[in-house]
Amino acid sequence: MSTDLSRLLADRFNAAAASGLDLSVGFRWGGRDAGNCRFRIRNGTITESDTSSVDFTLHFASAEILKSIVLGDANAMAHFLNGEFRSDGGVPLVFPTLRAFSGQVDSKSRYKVIDQPS
Repeated sequence: MSTDLSRLLADRFNAAAASGLDLSVGFRWGGRDAGNCRFRIRNGTITESDTSSVDFTLHFASAEILKSIVLGDANAMAHFLNGEFRSDGGVPLVFPTLRAFSGQVDSKSRYKVIDQPS
């Protein structure tokens, strides 16, 4: 599952939404499919990172929660407020980072999916 979620995150990367981000971020999820991955975002591109040094890590209660947020099926803010995901730093960058990995753009403080098939 770890490889599948890493691939999903990379496939959903939105360079336009990542504009201006220059950071290393870790993703960690619990549950029966617990795992983690790390990415470096710079100049609208990502690379998988094998270094343990990141600017911050996003922790999700389960792989299902991470996947549903990235696919736009779940409200990231609701999961954040319910404690189902958290960040160990970089709080101002949490939602811009999620947008960069979810194929979504911010429109008047609401998420709008721009690459979902009709």
